[in-house]
Amino acid sequence: MIATGPGSSVGFGGLSGLANGEGCRQVDVTINGTYGIGYTIPALVAKVINFFLRIFNAKPVEASGGIPKPPPTKNLVNRSKTKPANAVCKTS
Repeated sequence: MIATGPGSSVGFGGLSGLANGEGCRQVDVTINGTYGIGYTIPALVAKVINFFLRIFNAKPVEASGGIPKPPPTKNLVNRSKTKPANAVCKTS
């Protein structure tokens, strides 16, 4: 996710600072990743397979599934940049 937006004009001359294009700018970048192995088969095919599996008292198959369940999410990048880099524009 990338978010940008104007920040405070305090310390840049108030409204006159905004008129001159001054002010705080911030960009945030967040990238998350996930992984897994999965499958999906048509419901009719699953019913046919399960019909034959019942003959052998085997566990039925699901029409969809995968591992791991649920798949984990890992944060890969979480960065923020503010310009200009001064005390007025810094965020906590």
